Amino acid sequence: MGSQLNQIQASQAMGLYRQAYLQLVGIQSEVQALPASSLKVKGLKSIGEVFQITGNLPEAQEVLQASIHLAKQIDDQVALSAAWLSLGNAYRGSEQYAPAAEAYAMAANTATNPLSQATATSSELSLAIQAEHWETATNLLTTVSPLITTLEPSRSSLYAKVNLAASMQKMLSSTPSSFSQEAFSSTEIAQLLSTAVAQAQTMGDQRAEAYALGQLGAVYEHTQQYDHALTLTNQALALAEAFNARDIAYRWQWQQGRIFKAQSTAEQGETAKQLNRDAIAAYQKALGTLKLIRADIVAADPLVQFAFRDNVELVYREFVDLLVTETATEAELQQARQAIEDLQLAELQNFFQSACLDIQPQQINQIDASAAILYPVILSERLVVITDIPGEPLQQHSISISQENLTQTVTEFLQTLNPVFSETARLEISETIYQWLVAPLQTALQKNNIETLVFILDGPLRNIPISALHTGDQYLIERFNIALTPGLQLLPPERLSEQNINVLAGAITKAHQGLPALPGVEQEIEKISGLLPTTSFINEDFIFQNIKDEFLQSRDFPIIHLATHGQFSSDVSETYLVGWNEPLQIKDFQILLREQLPQVQQPIELLVLSACQTAEGDSRAALGLAGFAVRSGAKSTLATLWAVNDASTGSLISEFYQQLAQEQRPKANALREAQISMINSDEFSHPYYWAPFVLVGNWL
Repeated sequence: MGSQLNQIQASQAMGLYRQAYLQLVGIQSEVQALPASSLKVKGLKSIGEVFQITGNLPEAQEVLQASIHLAKQIDDQVALSAAWLSLGNAYRGSEQYAPAAEAYAMAANTATNPLSQATATSSELSLAIQAEHWETATNLLTTVSPLITTLEPSRSSLYAKVNLAASMQKMLSSTPSSFSQEAFSSTEIAQLLSTAVAQAQTMGDQRAEAYALGQLGAVYEHTQQYDHALTLTNQALALAEAFNARDIAYRWQWQQGRIFKAQSTAEQGETAKQLNRDAIAAYQKALGTLKLIRADIVAADPLVQFAFRDNVELVYREFVDLLVTETATEAELQQARQAIEDLQLAELQNFFQSACLDIQPQQINQIDASAAILYPVILSERLVVITDIPGEPLQQHSISISQENLTQTVTEFLQTLNPVFSETARLEISETIYQWLVAPLQTALQKNNIETLVFILDGPLRNIPISALHTGDQYLIERFNIALTPGLQLLPPERLSEQNINVLAGAITKAHQGLPALPGVEQEIEKISGLLPTTSFINEDFIFQNIKDEFLQSRDFPIIHLATHGQFSSDVSETYLVGWNEPLQIKDFQILLREQLPQVQQPIELLVLSACQTAEGDSRAALGLAGFAVRSGAKSTLATLWAVNDASTGSLISEFYQQLAQEQRPKANALREAQISMINSDEFSHPYYWAPFVLVGNWL
């Protein structure tokens, strides 16, 4: 058992995370059956780390806490410190920064040797930098620097040196000068890394050498010594590629691209063009490598771990920024569009902490000739919109605006959607965003008789109701059908058959579990039942096992309608629906519906979630909505961005179903007609009541 665990740890050290997972699966039950011992502590720690790698962060935390408890019980201080460190990594993976910092501090306090103490404190330092707690970071740097610089040479101590240098470099680039400039310089960082490179060469550790050389190249990139930076980066990349270290190679391919891009701005003519082509090629290689390691990058080796948003996501955005220029060719725009698609998928994989998104590819823009696909992409200093109109070359337009100002405008727009705010202010901001996204396309949309706009939204734009954008004369929904999608890889679309639209409904109308009653839901279900054949489970009967059992019986239910409290969040564990007996997490929802698809005659065409909302204060909460749409296996999902007035929800949902049942209307058109009916009503004409309803996925 001990030798098997050593092999697993060796696989992790080499970046072979999936191999480590497969090795551990075979002995997991044996580890759990071991008596209380240091070997069991080590085994539980390995299980916890593998749970983290595979994205099961709550399970990782539970197992690692058990490892800590057992290490205390048998008084194994070495294992105790290591388990605290792993628990800190697990908390960090789920963005629980305070518990992570506490766990790292415990790992340092219980460490039995300088290397363990330095590794734990270095982890706490990088966490403080990530959280921009600069004063804490400066104090930790003062503690950890003398520890790391005096360590005996080993792979672990080399990584500690390189990670310390990376943290110092980030502080130098990001912090107020009072915290960092007086403490150290780029020269000191370079000296630390040069020592690490020499030690790696002496030890014959090419992986550590590649990591240190590349980080040294980053220092020279920061000081704009690009020739030297490129030489070091090329050396690091050659080493990484020689032994197939993809998790390191993509960083240095990305770094190559940044350096070529920086060099191109200082040149003119053909030299500048060639450097720009070199930059594009380097970014392509980086993204190609990322695709190959996507299954591992969501939970990389903690020794070389990078935050998704600060690194993986940034590669895609910088690549799009490089490609989309005023003179961009059709091929370059196609590349940019594919990069956006890949980024959307990567974000969802990061959300789930899993690479297992087995969506069947379907180019839906080839199915509806009256639909235009819009890709807004938020870059550091501009908003780019790439548009695909059937039968036309890809189009692009850009708005010069910083990411900070765009986010501020979006936040203000969401605030003005509260009825207490001025209508003048709301219309002004909504028209501004319309001018960004749609106005430049007016002529092309009209010329090609476009009826539906499909948005693949980015960042904070995901949280706004596109239907409530205003043209100056009318709301956008009054002119077009509107749909959202996380990407063009969906289940094959098919319109509902008028002869077989059965509804399986679940709802909670009473106050329950501290949540308010939803009295309008009962009338909502009654109205649906009057329009379509409906099987309902209300209140005490709304137990997910009942839904599952009914779903698996002989009748098919192309529509699942759930009227209950729920929340969409950027944290997968905080994305859920409320059932009578227990909440339904997003992973459970996949088990309930998606995994049953092969056993029924037809898949779910439409999932309706009529009383949910996005998490307050979470700028990326709409990822949870996209996640529910993808994980459920439903071709379309109708949901709400915020909790809406109970009576208005019932009115809109009833009108939606009435439209859906007539003339085989496309789902997006049925929603549009329902929203227009609300706009024309006396009581619910304000966007607050009808705008949060969004259709995600197939709009037909």
